[in-house]
Amino acid sequence: MRLGGFALAATLGGCGMAPGTPNPPHPKEVPMSESRSPSGDIHPGEITFDDQTTGKKWTESAADKPETLVWVDVGDSWEAVTLIVITGEPGHRRITKFGKDGEMLETTIQGPPPPAPAPVEDDLPVPSY
Repeated sequence: MRLGGFALAATLGGCGMAPGTPNPPHPKEVPMSESRSPSGDIHPGEITFDDQTTGKKWTESAADKPETLVWVDVGDSWEAVTLIVITGEPGHRRITKFGKDGEMLETTIQGPPPPAPAPVEDDLPVPSY
């Protein structure tokens, strides 16, 4: 008997697991408990955010954040970000990442997008067909 192009044996037990072995959890069901750098280093666990433009300060798990926020490539090693300080004004902010020993790792400046370029007027004749 075939089901959707697969043999019934494959759907009922031909998956290569020993009888009685529990099914592994679906990848989306596996809780992420740590953040690892591309080289395999483990993050200390949390990142403190200090938004000096609003006066708010909070801490979040590194495991819940994207790799680009949690790790900085410094030379030939990956450094864990443990503090992010946001300064400036609402429309123009500086985001500075610090490592576990307080060393500055990276600074990014965010601002509004540049204005669209003005249309170019030229004196070229438009061909008629």
